[in-house]
Amino acid sequence: AISRDAKQFSNTPGNSDLTKLFEFASEEKTIDAQSKQVGYKVQPGQTFLQVPIPKLAEPPQQSNSSKKEEGPAVATGTSSSEEIGEPKEKKSKTAPSSSSATAPAGAKMEIVDYKACFKRMLEAYILQGYTSPVTQQKGVAYRSSRMRTFPQYLFIQMLRFEQVDLTKEGKGFQIQKIRRMANMPVELDIEMLASTGLQKGETALPKAKKPKPEAKPEIIAAVTNMGFSKNAGIRAALATQNAGAEQAVNWVLMHSQDADVNDPIQDNDDDEEEVDAGKVSQVAGMGFNQKHAIKALKATDGDVARAIEWLFSRAGQLDDDSSNEQKKKKIEPGPNTDSPRYKIMGFISHIGERATSGHYVCHILKDNGKWVLYNDNKVTYCEKPPLGLGYIYLYRRV
Repeated sequence: AISRDAKQFSNTPGNSDLTKLFEFASEEKTIDAQSKQVGYKVQPGQTFLQVPIPKLAEPPQQSNSSKKEEGPAVATGTSSSEEIGEPKEKKSKTAPSSSSATAPAGAKMEIVDYKACFKRMLEAYILQGYTSPVTQQKGVAYRSSRMRTFPQYLFIQMLRFEQVDLTKEGKGFQIQKIRRMANMPVELDIEMLASTGLQKGETALPKAKKPKPEAKPEIIAAVTNMGFSKNAGIRAALATQNAGAEQAVNWVLMHSQDADVNDPIQDNDDDEEEVDAGKVSQVAGMGFNQKHAIKALKATDGDVARAIEWLFSRAGQLDDDSSNEQKKKKIEPGPNTDSPRYKIMGFISHIGERATSGHYVCHILKDNGKWVLYNDNKVTYCEKPPLGLGYIYLYRRV
């Protein structure tokens, strides 16, 4: 089914790049606490939706005088591993005994509504040391994220492992498994995760301008004194990050045959994704033209070595890729109008109490509506799959 859907994508040659089916763009919202203005930015190329599993609110405690005699464990908001059909981990004879952080077999687990997990994911977090584009002062900002597009296939990763501080017990920091259920539905609607874009009453933040690197005049002079042009001196100074006159002169000698060595440095008109001119010169110095160098640096987060590797791996395809890029419309911040309805295809769960041991199994929903459990070479039908204990879920949009 996935291979068939891949053929619907014009930018997917055959079935070779199936990742496009899982990709979505997120919309990042930043609120500047100083100016109260709001900025939106789209982050494309996401493949996993990471969802936390929050704790339930603590119930109010009764006083000793009003506390009644304890009865059976309350079923509301909790369930045991036996009740939910969780597969049992085979105990090794040499395995260590359960620690105090490990839930005993049959222990009650909190049941968290999956919508509560999504709400926690949407909550803003604090950015300390944020430089306001309005005041140019460091302060605080609040950042949150929503989905700008919905993919054909959606991977959801439940954050079932957390780092806990056990230094008081002499155990340091340890990774522990979160023993809480998040009952994911077979049919899922994620409209609550859709992006909105700039809302009524919000004022857009001005785009932050990165300071452009400038070539040192003394380095330019050293290059021109050797008989080279001023533009060559500027390129050499930026390419060597103003390291010194000797380095710049050596750079010019190595690149004196480059077709653009005497051309002026072109300003990048893309306000949102400015590229360091010095890095552009470094990449272009390997024999690539400036347009391709800028594209490669954008694709590799400004890493020169990765950009060069990126270009070499696409030799002969760059012009075709650039024509395809022109056909593709850049995703801007705004409301997500994609269909938010999905149906589950399967999920992977972890058997075991500890994060450092255990076993992974997979449940698949077949076309006939029956669940099948894949446990290594053992394949069986499963009447009651533990939908609340999944670690990775795969949904298909309907």
